Amino acid sequence: MLCRSVHCDLDSSGPGFISSLRRTVPGFQDQVNVTVFYESLCPDSIRFITHQLYPTWTQLTSEYLAVDFVPYGKAQCGRSLNISYSQISACTDSREGPQLLSGLGNRTHDFQPLITFVPTVVFNSVYNVDDQTDSLTNFKSVVCRYLTGIKPTSCDN
Repeated sequence: MLCRSVHCDLDSSGPGFISSLRRTVPGFQDQVNVTVFYESLCPDSIRFITHQLYPTWTQLTSEYLAVDFVPYGKAQCGRSLNISYSQISACTDSREGPQLLSGLGNRTHDFQPLITFVPTVVFNSVYNVDDQTDSLTNFKSVVCRYLTGIKPTSCDN
């Protein structure tokens, strides 16, 4: 359950970052829903979240962007990075830990097409290889392409 500590770290990077990402605006039709399948310690996942997703979210906010994080995989990496086993154990020994891990694992393994790379970025529940490729270097432009109607000024640059 290394993912739980990463959520805490991300949450501390901005006031209410994670909780704001999960919020939706009732009745707002122009919000882009993004699902990110990732591994919490994967350098590519970390790079995407810190250099693409977070800066885009700070510009567009939850008014235009709703993000669903699906962290899963590579739990064995914790040992090689000397991550505290007691923190991992406390999570996995809790009632909630196995339920969370099972649900995230099922979502990851059941996703079609099969996830072969992380982060895998999905827009409005549809995977598109071009959007995936573009998201890794210019996530904001992909989000802006999905917005219809009047776009925020941050999409202009």
